Amino acid sequence: MSEPQPYNFAKPGRLTAEVEQRVSGWLRAAAALAAKKATRHLPFGLEMALVGLEVQRLADGLAKLPEAAVGYGVSVNGTTVNGMIALPRPLALAVLGAMLGEVGTALPDDRELTVVEQDLSEFFTSEVLVATLQETWPAAGTVPFVLRRREAHPRWTRIFAPDDNIVVCTVSLKGPFGDSEWYWLQSQKHLLEQVALAMPGGDKVKAAGQPDSVRLRLLVEELPVEVTVLLGEVELSLADLAKLAVGDLVILNQRVSEPLTASLAGEKKCKGWPGRIGSRQAFEIDSFLGG
Repeated sequence: MSEPQPYNFAKPGRLTAEVEQRVSGWLRAAAALAAKKATRHLPFGLEMALVGLEVQRLADGLAKLPEAAVGYGVSVNGTTVNGMIALPRPLALAVLGAMLGEVGTALPDDRELTVVEQDLSEFFTSEVLVATLQETWPAAGTVPFVLRRREAHPRWTRIFAPDDNIVVCTVSLKGPFGDSEWYWLQSQKHLLEQVALAMPGGDKVKAAGQPDSVRLRLLVEELPVEVTVLLGEVELSLADLAKLAVGDLVILNQRVSEPLTASLAGEKKCKGWPGRIGSRQAFEIDSFLGG
């Protein structure tokens, strides 16, 4: 059995399972709707799909963007710019060319956008991409998404605070010109706040008049956190592993007289005892670990 990997605290943790599920569902719906909306402005259809999302430190997240990109700052549920849409510039040129009647079978060579293309690019990004992010937002109430300004160099944007973690969402786009990807980036702190408000009972934590730090704490307290309890480990040779059959017993290195260890995001937090409540398995906390 391979050794457990130590948790890397220099790397931001993943979103919780429920939050990631909600955000992924939202972006899958937005990608599908954006593809439909795009057909109103293009002489062909597009295919879009969510490729993935990950939490990154600011520098690492921005490094995923191509150096030649067209980007726009976006404000979500307020006036502060806390998100950004970015497209590789050749992809933007291919889409804009099609809007002007020039359909290519490959992505064009990179170049600066003309004044007309800049206006069309802002229109397409606002009416197709930003609009669908708003329309598919997973909550009963409307959350405004507003295109704010063009970013001259998205990879070096100053939209986000230097110590921000950002959620980088990658969406594939396929057309007659081939396959490419575009990106939606948002402040992790702001995204968590908005997702918490969208969850059942989120209206109960809208503490009017509370300072931002208190309000954010109340919101984060509502988010689920995954706790892992390690039952035990064992090392087997490949020969022994190959001989295993249904019904065989594997002796773990965990004594029944010793408490199990529970971890949060890979960090050991407490010890306790396994048990059950009714038909459900349970874990009784015996002590907390220091540090």
